Amino acid sequence: MIRNKWVLGATALTLATAVVGCSQKSDNSANKSASSSPGAASPSAASPTAKQDDDKSKKYTIKSMYSTYGQPTPITGPGITAVNEKFNVDLQSISIPNAAYEEKYSAMMASGDLPDILHLKVGDLKGRYRDFARQGAFLPLDDYIDKYPNLKAVPKSTWDLLRVDGKIYGFPRYNTRLGSSIYLRKDWLDNLGLKVPTNYDELKQVAIAFAKNDPDKNGKNDTYGLAMGANFAVDYNMGPYWSSRTWYNKDKDGNLIPGYVSDAWKKQVQWFADLYKEGAISPDFVTLNGNDINKQFYEGRAGIFSQPPNTLNDALLDPMLKIQPNAKFVALQPFTDPNGVTALESVNPLSGMKVLNAKLKSDPGKVNRILSMWDQLREFIPNSQWGPQNADFDWRLGKNGTGYDWDATTKKYTLKPNFDSLGLLPFLYFDENLGFPKKDTDVDFVGTYTHPQLQDLAKQLTDIHAKTQHYANPTGPYSSKTEDAKKNTVGTLFVEQQKMVAGQRPLSDWDKIVKDWMDAGGSEIIKEYNEQIKEKDVKKLLD
Repeated sequence: MIRNKWVLGATALTLATAVVGCSQKSDNSANKSASSSPGAASPSAASPTAKQDDDKSKKYTIKSMYSTYGQPTPITGPGITAVNEKFNVDLQSISIPNAAYEEKYSAMMASGDLPDILHLKVGDLKGRYRDFARQGAFLPLDDYIDKYPNLKAVPKSTWDLLRVDGKIYGFPRYNTRLGSSIYLRKDWLDNLGLKVPTNYDELKQVAIAFAKNDPDKNGKNDTYGLAMGANFAVDYNMGPYWSSRTWYNKDKDGNLIPGYVSDAWKKQVQWFADLYKEGAISPDFVTLNGNDINKQFYEGRAGIFSQPPNTLNDALLDPMLKIQPNAKFVALQPFTDPNGVTALESVNPLSGMKVLNAKLKSDPGKVNRILSMWDQLREFIPNSQWGPQNADFDWRLGKNGTGYDWDATTKKYTLKPNFDSLGLLPFLYFDENLGFPKKDTDVDFVGTYTHPQLQDLAKQLTDIHAKTQHYANPTGPYSSKTEDAKKNTVGTLFVEQQKMVAGQRPLSDWDKIVKDWMDAGGSEIIKEYNEQIKEKDVKKLLD
């Protein structure tokens, strides 16, 4: 789902999900304790002691660099002045336009002249983050984590994603792990006298009816079932068993395998093909991107869609309500799979990470100052506590009337014009998703939206997630050398599978395309991941 850079609500500033830059999908974590705390590690030379604690009277100069997809934040401004005064620092925070960030970053890495704080994107997790951590560019952070409650509260499974050879080198930027779930046009169901589907056979019949039986009652043959796009951008899974990408199913030898080569996904491709023959999927789906898919649904042409509760869109709903003012939505409960499991797929709980320069090893006081700043700014503030009466909320947004305007009636805020280019907000200078909620469902997604229809849908989706187990991809903490070297094998596989959906290639070719993928490195990818995955009982991987 493509969203605006700034979404003025729960998913933008939750001060649980404020995003400086583009929000990322990703692929969202159980707060399970281990035999030791998340940050526990063997003592090191840099391990902080009581004598090395931060001397609050000492002023530190701290250099930071991050990328931005929007207006770069100025080096000076009211926001950074407030940061410097609050924490007794001279924070020199530089935001680089995303197009120029790669060149700047590479030059700095080559010269070894890194800032104290560096932002990495979620896509760097299995690339440069691991590579440069192993080269000694980043400071190991294990020994610091337990000192700060809002860092210590990050789930162990999220910390595990950041481990390189057993050590943690980065702090996560929050991203909700609540993934997509299917919902339907309830008014269309009612118009056709149909019940809410509870399995894929029933969902198929609903999709076909939406395509053939004039569900919007406009007398035109202009609707279909699923909003569909290229490369199965929406794969309509109702649990990890049916997901195209999650490692949940197994081969004959008991190895976990990626969904896109599983028998379960083969059945899904056949399901899509059946719908395509019936006209229940857009005939040009292979050419459609994310924006196109959104339009299909929000312009009232498709009646079935799949999204997480944080990516619904008031602005996109406006066109639908103009022509179909009675539009209503119903979210589907997850289906129970052949393993007897009812669960939803958990997406990547990271939207990026921060690393510290390894040279800070000799200055634990400065490290602690940086981490104490982060810890305070990651305190989760529920929507119910928003407003100028909350000193932390008011400070982070640059004070009511200066950085934002508070509406006491609606209990919502509006950021001042040019807040970013003027540097009005203190939190801008941290490039942080401010706040880690104890549970993803603590975030008030409902309050993000203005339209009652989306508020109701967000509540349905959140409630479903709150009472459903989640399955996190077990490959998350690991990497595959073969996968890194062979970049687009999955994309090639999806192209062939799309041909099967569109009737351009028979499903009987399934074994051949899977074999081609295996021979092109897929078998090595499966082997390399399974050698690292410690737990292969999918039911034990649920939380």
